[in-house]
Amino acid sequence: MRSCESGFTLIELLVVIAIIAILAAILFPVFARARENARKSNCQSNLRQIAMGLVQYVQDYDEKMPHCRYTPDSNQLPSPFTSAMVNYSWPHLVVPYLKNTGVMKCPSDERARPTYQGSTTNMEVWSYGRNYGYFNGDKKGAAEALAMSEIPLPAETIMLGEGDNCNRIGPRQVNWPGSGTISIDKQISAQLLEPRHMDGMNFAFFDGHVKWFRHGGTPARLYSVEED
Repeated sequence: MRSCESGFTLIELLVVIAIIAILAAILFPVFARARENARKSNCQSNLRQIAMGLVQYVQDYDEKMPHCRYTPDSNQLPSPFTSAMVNYSWPHLVVPYLKNTGVMKCPSDERARPTYQGSTTNMEVWSYGRNYGYFNGDKKGAAEALAMSEIPLPAETIMLGEGDNCNRIGPRQVNWPGSGTISIDKQISAQLLEPRHMDGMNFAFFDGHVKWFRHGGTPARLYSVEED
């Protein structure tokens, strides 16, 4: 009596493999999108914490915004750093108001960012840049820092955004609209923006809220100091 043996034929096996491949092709982008959405939300949380830290800094320092870069031994800006530490940037001023320096790095920013030496915070170079019109240039010889009260539309004005190559020596900005003075040229250049989240990026506004914009979709007026 001949026994009946069951098993997959080659055709059946190929059909199963094809079905698995089709399912993988459908599901992998879904999983990748879900993961990136989670990273985008985490990035938004980072920016919200940094923005709130900057607001607390402003409240402690005569309602003035920190300069983008300064020299502690110039005695022109309250600073926790020693005279040996020169050309530090605005993140060093907000660090005391943050729970951890990890919020300065976007989870989707996968580039190597070594920790630099010399800072008491031991902070990595960061993923976020500031609106150049509000965080003035070098403190040495620069104009007085802008007061928060001078921002006419805080809920409609960008404070911070995802920038490219932000670091201690060359503190980058989320736009470079012109001379960097209070009267800003509204022809915005987006070359320093970094779209890390599904062809878009997050921005924090001066009232503390955070919003995602598609790359190239941020209206120029959102960077402006002037009331329209």
